[in-house]
Amino acid sequence: MMRCVFIFLGGLAIIAPARAPAAVVVRTWPNQLVGTTRDKGTVWRTNDYVCARQPRPPKALASAEKPPYIACGQVVRTTLSGLVLNLPSPKVRILAGTRLDLEKVDRATFYQSGLLPRKVTDAEEPTKRRSVSGGLNYTSGGMHAELGITRAITLGAMASLFYFPAGDARLTGNSFYATASIYSDRLFHGLWGIIGAGFSLARATKGAEQVGQSVSSPLFMMAAGWKTLHSSGWNIGAAAGAQYFMNRRVDAYDLRFSGLVPTAIFHVGHCF
Repeated sequence: MMRCVFIFLGGLAIIAPARAPAAVVVRTWPNQLVGTTRDKGTVWRTNDYVCARQPRPPKALASAEKPPYIACGQVVRTTLSGLVLNLPSPKVRILAGTRLDLEKVDRATFYQSGLLPRKVTDAEEPTKRRSVSGGLNYTSGGMHAELGITRAITLGAMASLFYFPAGDARLTGNSFYATASIYSDRLFHGLWGIIGAGFSLARATKGAEQVGQSVSSPLFMMAAGWKTLHSSGWNIGAAAGAQYFMNRRVDAYDLRFSGLVPTAIFHVGHCF
């Protein structure tokens, strides 16, 4: 939005553009996030593309040539008094107190700026905080739903079916986990660590038995691996770790296992 001031010279009113005040960085976070003040004359929305310049000194204000961009990114969140920006800056370190001239740009300018890190593969990543995935692991197949609570951490729920031999019997049933995941790069991308706590509802059987004996147990799970997020929203992940069954006692059978079960996870999911 263009704002103007009136300058009166000899009774004539000359209209000149008013320079919007520079934004001030008030806070920085990991993963290239910065919080700034905002010019209330510009309408900002989540996912807007933004490029930043260093403010021109007063002596250079009359020059038509603008300084080069030092960073380009996207608006992650807007508030009444400020903006949260995903603003990678390979040329200048942006710290609290830094003054920036923020300019809303189009998608083409954003990508042609030459200021994006190579690892950025999804321009609309800031809004993709939910993922639903399905897959297989060493003992089961199931579904996993996640919700991002920060730029790198998700909370989720996982449900799966499992089958594995245990001593002179076999266990079949369902497991349910509350999970927490952390990603090294951004949500659903990078090194992936996951922990979970929940319970299982299983049945122990032997040979051709169909009825067997019911057994339930608290469960714990931990795994680490890699997940990659494509710009389409699809993500693929693989991880290896272990599950621990606390209750290993069944009166009718000798399960003869420590309760520790290896797990190798392969998931395919979609973010939205």
